[in-house]
Order: sequence, then C-alpha cells, then structure tokens
Amino acid sequence: MLIASFSLVLSFAGIRPSAAQSNLPYWTEIPQGGAIPDAIWDGASAYHQGIFYIFGGLNGTYPNDEPVADFSAFDVDTSTWYDLGQHPGGPSARAESMMWCVAEEDALIVSGGRGPFRRGLDLTHQDTFRFDPVHGWTQIAQSAAELGRANRSTEAVAVRKKGKHKTVAYAFSGSSSTLPAFINRPDGLQHNLVRYKNGWKQVATG
Repeated sequence: MLIASFSLVLSFAGIRPSAAQSNLPYWTEIPQGGAIPDAIWDGASAYHQGIFYIFGGLNGTYPNDEPVADFSAFDVDTSTWYDLGQHPGGPSARAESMMWCVAEEDALIVSGGRGPFRRGLDLTHQDTFRFDPVHGWTQIAQSAAELGRANRSTEAVAVRKKGKHKTVAYAFSGSSSTLPAFINRPDGLQHNLVRYKNGWKQVATG
C-alpha cells in the first residue's frame, strides 16, 4: 500500500521509475538553480505549499564545525533556491533547532537548537522565533517554564486538524546540553513530550 501510494505521488510529480524496478521507490537527483546554499548538516527544515525551507546547521567537521544562521527556501516547482538571509532579527547561528510551518498563517516557527559539541561549553538555545514573508522575524516572548521546554535539539512535528483548529507542534526527547558527558547529566537529555500552541506546554502521557 505504501509503495503504491508513493508511486502515485511520483506520477503526479512527473517522475517515472525505471522499467527494471517499476514497483520500488527510488531517489532522483534534482537539478538546482538560484542561490544554492553551502553544504551544511544538522540544520532544520520545514515544507509548506511547494516551498522547502532550511535554517541553520553546522558548516564543517570537527574541530571546525561552526554553526550558521543561513536561511534559504527551495521552490519545488522551479527547482530554484532563494536566500532569505536579508531578513534581520532572526535566530542566532545554531544547529538542530525545531522548525515547523503554521499553515494557516503562512508562517514558520524556529525554536531551541544547539551549538557544536566538544567545546566544553553549554551552547544550547531556549528562544523561539516566528517568520512570515510580510513581517519577517519576530522573537516570541516566553515564560521561564516555556524557555526550559524550548531548550532542546530534536524534531518538531506540526499537526493540524480540519476546520478552524490552529496548528500544534509536538516535540519529544532531544539533547539539552553540549557539555562533556551531557548524556550523564540530569538535564542533558529530555525525555518528555511538549507541544507548542501559543507557547510551550508539557503534555501529560500514559
């Protein structure tokens, strides 16, 4: 069922599997144009209405793996990259931040993240930012409790029910320290579930 669904998606996109493996998913390298981003890793990404956004990441390998605040958008229809770095006031350079799209507002949220490991410093972030093409970046005010819940490096998944329900993002687990042996620290790893809807909140689980 999954393979059949994937093949249907490929057919709408105008992509055809090879005759030898017509029933298997496969990768195709896409020609790129425009302001192609530099090679980075551990960045954050989100997708909305044909636009693929990426923010931040690390631009090298140890001991020269430095965080960046690069912000780019890829137009899927035209295979073209656009540099959005001209918008001021956004998140500082970081890797592994949580990033998701608020579809009903045509906006993005970036929260948390970290700097590189192996520096002997706690290089984590607790802030949250909103971006939309009209207003640019806006930092969102948060309480002390919300700052603590935003302090993690992990994936965030946006969920929106039908109708007038607002997008809610959920995040589970993640690292919250870059100090040596952070996995052995009481605050080094998160193991709870939080959600973002007008601020970060703890989710009770069973």
